[in-house]
Amino acid sequence: MATVREHHEEGELSSEMYWVCFTFETRPPPQLFRNESAIDSSMTGGLDCNLDWRARPAKNCVKVEGLCGRARPRFHRFHACVAERFGMSQTGKARFALSFIRLNSVGTMPFVSGHKHDLFLSYAHAEAPWTDAFRKALCDEFQVRTGKEVTVWQDSRNLRVGEKWASEIEEGIRNAAAFLAIVSPSYLNSPWCTQERKIVLDKKLEALKVESFYRFLKIVKTPGPGSAHEEMLEALQNIRFFNEASGDEIKEGSAEFAATIRALVRHIRELLTLMSNKGQALYIAPGAIETVKEREDLERELKHRGFTIKPDVLLDSTFGKGPIRRAMDQVSHAIFVLGGEYDEFTAEQIETACELGKPVVFWIQPGAAQRAMLGRIPDPRELPKDSEVLGGRSIRELIPQLLEKLKPRETVESAAPSTGVARVYVNYDTTIPEDSRIGARIAGMVRDRKFEAVESGRDGGHDGLMRTSSAVLLFRAADPNPDQWLKLNAMELALAAHIFDKKPDFAAKALLVTDPARIQDRAAGVPVYLYSEPFAPETLDPFFERLNRARSADARQ
Repeated sequence: MATVREHHEEGELSSEMYWVCFTFETRPPPQLFRNESAIDSSMTGGLDCNLDWRARPAKNCVKVEGLCGRARPRFHRFHACVAERFGMSQTGKARFALSFIRLNSVGTMPFVSGHKHDLFLSYAHAEAPWTDAFRKALCDEFQVRTGKEVTVWQDSRNLRVGEKWASEIEEGIRNAAAFLAIVSPSYLNSPWCTQERKIVLDKKLEALKVESFYRFLKIVKTPGPGSAHEEMLEALQNIRFFNEASGDEIKEGSAEFAATIRALVRHIRELLTLMSNKGQALYIAPGAIETVKEREDLERELKHRGFTIKPDVLLDSTFGKGPIRRAMDQVSHAIFVLGGEYDEFTAEQIETACELGKPVVFWIQPGAAQRAMLGRIPDPRELPKDSEVLGGRSIRELIPQLLEKLKPRETVESAAPSTGVARVYVNYDTTIPEDSRIGARIAGMVRDRKFEAVESGRDGGHDGLMRTSSAVLLFRAADPNPDQWLKLNAMELALAAHIFDKKPDFAAKALLVTDPARIQDRAAGVPVYLYSEPFAPETLDPFFERLNRARSADARQ
């Protein structure tokens, strides 16, 4: 009998897109490859399914995948209609399972960049009603306390049918920032939950440690049998949703339940904040001896909050410009703690930040020399975007202002330039320093060709840049397995006209990757170029030629 499995990820989307996967135990019906006759909107309550379906072999089965949007599908009706149309429920000869995955890349983004979900919920089928109430309370409280939504992977139907779901579950676990185990006697006796723990612990528990936190959280709903709930991963703190004296579960909706949720949200918020900051490096400029204490205090506080601090050694004028550039190339901001002295080395570091387009943040020691120093440093309006002088009588007072400034911000979409200069969006994974470094260099090559280059994270939100750019160059050097970031971004680029209402589509779009073979089947006609070191800029000539042809055609109209 065919089965349906739905993946939930919390958070409302203004424009929902679904990645749909049919998994067949035998050869899938040929009709699925002819999108005009495969599925229609009557099955899905208006879901647009006029798409290109792609088949690929998997272990003991065949998977057929495609993208759907924009209304939320009527899952059970969809399943029943597909089964009826292809005669699967009657014959049993082509048994299949159906999966919908709502894509984060077109809507609510996870709190921690670089992960598709913030949380993965692992629980036994018997605990499904409680887990639903727990998830809702957790998400609501997180929204209240942070002003942001937390994205959750939850198998709401718990229909785990055979090995065909193993890779899907593993992908959900590996793409989540944190793993929450809803512990109960049913959980401890579930082979599926045991398998999920094995996946998350494949590199041992210590590999999941972030400062003093673990990315594995034990949510103990019901104790037992015996002390088994404590003996499982004894190093972890038990977050108890039961009364220790009686062993009874805390009643949902009670004041005690709400208080425990609040404590859990504080814990999760600190963990996710640390993880989020881990992807961000800052340059604290070495300077005069009189500001050593303030710089050390600032560095210690930022490291405690999870930021990576550059440079790795205490640079001075004897090092030359090369080491400054290499250290500053890896960071999001350059921070200068100044006293009464403004020397050539400070000026050289500011000049390097400007060359690399890094925002410069100044803090000046209070005192008689402060006004004079304000007159000597460059006007922030003449420095890279988001440069600023921050106030405060001490580093303690500076920290809240600096942390607010370093927060990722949703940027209001700006219109595409009307100057006649085409805008090229260079999209790369900002959580990977090497990809960020090379991506910024490629953006420089785009500017050398006299186009406007905008970059991931630096020049606005992803969706806004996709909508307002004339062309997109998607870059990937890293090679994680599985590479969900590349898979989703390549798919999104191929279907940009559908997802972002790009009419007409991009004048030019291309992928630049170190291993074209691993993404060729996902490119759906988008050109794929090989990136290798040393990189030859002429590799991108076909991309720029298409862009120039489109610009010439627009000029003639």
